[in-house]
Amino acid sequence: MSSAAGLNRIWIGVGAMALGIAAASFGQSPTFVNWETPQVHPIDLTPSGSVLVAVNTADNRLEIFDIVSGMPVRRGSVFTGLEPVSVRTRGESEAWVVNQLSDSVSRVDLAAMRVTRTVRIGDEPADIIFAGSPERAYVSLAQPRQLARFDPAAASPTISTISIAGPQPRALAKSPDGSLVYVAIFESGNHSVIIPRATVSAASGPYGGQNPPPNSGGSFVPSIGAGLPQAPPVAHIARKNAASQWRDGNNRNWTSLIDWDVLDRDIAVVNTATNTATYVNGLMTTVCGLGVASDGSVLAIGMESRNEIRFESGLNGVFLKCLGARVGAGGTGTPTIFDLNPHLTYTSPSTDLLTRLQAVGDPRGVAWLPDFSRAYIAGMGSNNVVAVSPSGARLGLVSVGEGPTGVVASPDGARIFVLNRFEGSISVVSTASNSETARVSFFDPTPTVVKAGRPLLYDTHATSG
Repeated sequence: MSSAAGLNRIWIGVGAMALGIAAASFGQSPTFVNWETPQVHPIDLTPSGSVLVAVNTADNRLEIFDIVSGMPVRRGSVFTGLEPVSVRTRGESEAWVVNQLSDSVSRVDLAAMRVTRTVRIGDEPADIIFAGSPERAYVSLAQPRQLARFDPAAASPTISTISIAGPQPRALAKSPDGSLVYVAIFESGNHSVIIPRATVSAASGPYGGQNPPPNSGGSFVPSIGAGLPQAPPVAHIARKNAASQWRDGNNRNWTSLIDWDVLDRDIAVVNTATNTATYVNGLMTTVCGLGVASDGSVLAIGMESRNEIRFESGLNGVFLKCLGARVGAGGTGTPTIFDLNPHLTYTSPSTDLLTRLQAVGDPRGVAWLPDFSRAYIAGMGSNNVVAVSPSGARLGLVSVGEGPTGVVASPDGARIFVLNRFEGSISVVSTASNSETARVSFFDPTPTVVKAGRPLLYDTHATSG
């Protein structure tokens, strides 16, 4: 690749959606490389609520704030490692930061404002949580599909791992008593499979061997143009429903021809006493965040894709839905799945601007209030936070800064703090009025060209129907 001045270097990476730009031609430092590393749990409070910590992914630092009269007052920052994506406090005096690009976790002394220990943990760590008796640190490792475990009090800890049967385990949560660790499987899937072309063409199939199969009863919508040659035979997608039947987007049954299965595991439930995992299935396609309520129930948030629907005209504007799913303590019982955008009808590929502005897009962070009265969910693509009841009913919508990825509630439940990743700020939201009362900025070295281009990739109000 040429190194001539003015040539922008671009990398595309798997999993982290890594888009790196050395923006010399835009008057920015040519040494800055922007990796769109996904934040997972980027903000936290000490148990007393007196200190707020937030990762500054672009600057490879942990930002530390004192909470004064309910407002965050910046104390300073500490370099931790490359691409910090998650932080959790452990007591009042320390915070642990997950550095995804450095493949490490760092312990930060909050009083001394320095890193006191760094542990090399494994490939692409995503989140950390402290659970079990005796207490252990659990770190999700996205690439090897593992949950790492070690003693956070040990100077040179021994690391063991637990295999997670699902791709990209990321967000973590724990039961109120710390006996269980919940692991969100980011790329969990939606129980769909590809039927081989030869099977689709079989006379015993639901279309009698017609290939390509029609998508609207016995017809094609849109219709095939007159005079076009015969379309080549294709593979097909079917999806398993609640009755364990494999059906396609035309509701035709392929069960008799599919003699294999695929995993659809959304949450791993890890017993900290035995370090074994069970699974919650069938919630959504992509699980982005987890929040545990005081009653032990688990709220998963994410997106449900409709990949079984064929042809762009049938999918246009309705590629996916943003969902929440509440599961009983321990991952038991029948989950309650609800739409985070109950005002949308999904009957047309687009809607008016006012309706779009009421929508939540690309949900990421989630936090319950201490009294279990409501949960707050951050919409990274819609620059807002939605409040929902335990049953999933919408209770309010709050506009915040650009790219909110994390949310944490104060111990008294009077306010929540939201990390706005794309503009480098923290929003303070009153839970009494469901309104933003303050916004505090911190240093963000991201080049202007990246900030200007991000809305084209993420802004669901501007680029979604």
